[in-house]
Amino acid sequence: MVVVGLVALGVAVGLGSVAALALSDSGTTAGRGAATQSKKMDVYVDEFGVRVGMQTTFDEAVTLSSPILRAGALHDRASLWPEDDKDHEFEDLDPLTLAAGTPVLIEGKLRPDCDGSDPGSEVLFSVKVRTGDEPAATSRFSASNSQLLRGATKKWCALGPHVRVHRSSVAPNGAAIIRLVLTNPGPDAISVEIPAYATPHVSWTAASASVPEGEDVDLVVRGTNIQCQRGEEASWLEGRMRIDGKPFVVTSDDGFC
Repeated sequence: MVVVGLVALGVAVGLGSVAALALSDSGTTAGRGAATQSKKMDVYVDEFGVRVGMQTTFDEAVTLSSPILRAGALHDRASLWPEDDKDHEFEDLDPLTLAAGTPVLIEGKLRPDCDGSDPGSEVLFSVKVRTGDEPAATSRFSASNSQLLRGATKKWCALGPHVRVHRSSVAPNGAAIIRLVLTNPGPDAISVEIPAYATPHVSWTAASASVPEGEDVDLVVRGTNIQCQRGEEASWLEGRMRIDGKPFVVTSDDGFC
């Protein structure tokens, strides 16, 4: 999949990435249950939202769980990614046990409102930390550069609607089921319509959906006599899709075969 409208602010932090980041606070480590600590965050804007990452280390072996990202009224369940040069993309990392001094990336996604309101002045991560047999305590990390969220919000809101192929299946008899994901940053709800479309070889059914501000909606499109080796034309491409009655050109090149 090609990501459209990708904008990097600071150091890019990709979802599921375990690429090394510089320590936000060189030489410092987080204490279990300590007072809120200030660290730099990195932000990354794409069609999924504003992704926020922060790296820290702990000075003793710990087990981390239930990471949360908050920014004003916004919040999201975050992810934990150990920085140990291993691929953890498909692992269950909550809870996550770390050896002393192992860097960990805490990452979450926000979808700020696009109504012009301030996204909030503080970005805060929290995570439960357990050492040995002791009860878990909560460590909190406040971003020292939270002002980056305002610029990231503007870029997220400027992306406009996005369409991507999420899942597809094409049977040997040519019956196709394509599940599109429609993303609408806002500021208003949109109406999406894909008219019925046919060529001498294939046909696609019509499909439509309403997408509220700041949300994703699945839209299923069905085709008949689809033969992937022919390079079939998709009904939602070439400006045939309409958003609020106007032609919309899908710029991602997601295939469905």
